[in-house]
Amino acid sequence: MFFSKKKPESAPAANTSAPGRNLPELQGFLKRLFLVLDGSAAAQKAAEFAVKLAALTGAELHAAFIVDTATMEYLTQMHILVQEEREELEADQLQRGLRHLERLQELGKSYGLDVQAVTAKGRLHQTALLLARQQQADAIIIAGWKARKNHTPSAERQLIMELAEIPVFVIKNGPVED
Repeated sequence: MFFSKKKPESAPAANTSAPGRNLPELQGFLKRLFLVLDGSAAAQKAAEFAVKLAALTGAELHAAFIVDTATMEYLTQMHILVQEEREELEADQLQRGLRHLERLQELGKSYGLDVQAVTAKGRLHQTALLLARQQQADAIIIAGWKARKNHTPSAERQLIMELAEIPVFVIKNGPVED
């Protein structure tokens, strides 16, 4: 078993002043978590998971709302969006991201955490992996996809899972639907 159920005799007493100090077995296991947000319902569940995991382990929590400008550029090149619409959509996504990050920071404060949050632009998987590397994260937490039979994650999420050199937690939203 990974975590012992019985506290060893020589283990120091738990410090209950901080949420993460209640589980000495987890101390140092995860030092920095990196959360990728996109504003979906699954991302909200991922945010809650990340905050609770950081509080339990005493880890730092870093988060980014990434505006996928690569997809926007593709839509512009395919003449699905005109440049003005693309710029408007990008600005709207950045504002949306700031709101989500603000809510995440408030949730973090309720658990005694100081969440470091940024907005970023670029191709989702490349930007997420770069930021996680810069933060020296021990794990990445991403929102999954709506759970359905025969449904796979987006290509960008799949690339994060495949290319990450650290563990990736994928938080799905809801039970499997037919």
